[in-house]
Amino acid sequence: MLREHDVPGLAVVLVEDGEVVHTRGFGWADREARRPMTAQTVFNVASVSKPVTAWGVLRLASSGTLSLDAPVGAALQSWGFPPSAFDADSVTVRRLLSHTAGTSLPSAPWFPADSALPSLTDVLRGGPWSTGVVLEWAPGERWGYSGGGYLVLQQAVEDVTGHDFATYMDEEVFAPLGMERTSFAPVEVVGEGVATPYDEDGQPIPAYRVVGAAAGGLHSTAEDFARFLTAYARRGDPVLSPETFRTLREPVAPVTLDAVEGAEYGLGHGVHRTSSGETILYHSGGNPGYVAYFLVAPERGDGLAVFANSLNAVPTLTRLVELWGEATDLNLQPVY
Repeated sequence: MLREHDVPGLAVVLVEDGEVVHTRGFGWADREARRPMTAQTVFNVASVSKPVTAWGVLRLASSGTLSLDAPVGAALQSWGFPPSAFDADSVTVRRLLSHTAGTSLPSAPWFPADSALPSLTDVLRGGPWSTGVVLEWAPGERWGYSGGGYLVLQQAVEDVTGHDFATYMDEEVFAPLGMERTSFAPVEVVGEGVATPYDEDGQPIPAYRVVGAAAGGLHSTAEDFARFLTAYARRGDPVLSPETFRTLREPVAPVTLDAVEGAEYGLGHGVHRTSSGETILYHSGGNPGYVAYFLVAPERGDGLAVFANSLNAVPTLTRLVELWGEATDLNLQPVY
């Protein structure tokens, strides 16, 4: 499938009954240098960052540092929503996590790694790089995908903890799970264990940095992400309590997207109920030169994650998800 779709490389992890049963790289992390893809190769996982961010945010909610349902403005010290026709006090952490807060900016902006970068608050306010984050409709009215909402969450985490977001996530999520090669800190260069990203014409793309890492700036490996998948089988332990984990997996709003019927979105995840009543949590992601996908069935502890270094890999990832559904007897629908 990699040859058929001109994909340099791909890494996959398979979890069954809460145990990692398979991690492997296929193809090339760098085709020109003949550097093979492995389960230890680092990828930008794009919007698969969002469910990981949700774990960190819910850890703060469980301690009372953040409230899921109070106005998020109470936690924001460095930025606030500009005046609009809508009530900013109705913007809550729960609504930001579930894309029901009415916030703008579908994607976090990215920049060449060697360029001068705006700050997170600069991006929130807006400028040449983005329109900023504003309220485009009434919070709670409907679902609408917003990377901008996750930038707001990142700012809230930094304001209430006094730490930058990457440091907080390293200490409170990745270290307890043993995810030693996973971070929201930027990767400055391609190489040295990082998958080279490729465009649709098969040409390598220079390194870039995402401002608003909570929405799309996570870097991880298949081997590390396996530890995240197994934490679902442990009901969030050691990061989340069982009660908080139950909150994580509950749907909040129906999703309205082309070719997606009957899907819902929860706190950082798409949520799908199978015909047998099981829950599947999932998310996809795509940034220049990278694509990622993961699904997990927490009741049975089964999961799949696939990372690739080309957007040409989308048909391959879709087929692998179909094969996983057939192998696990899970009734899957089109996912996003």
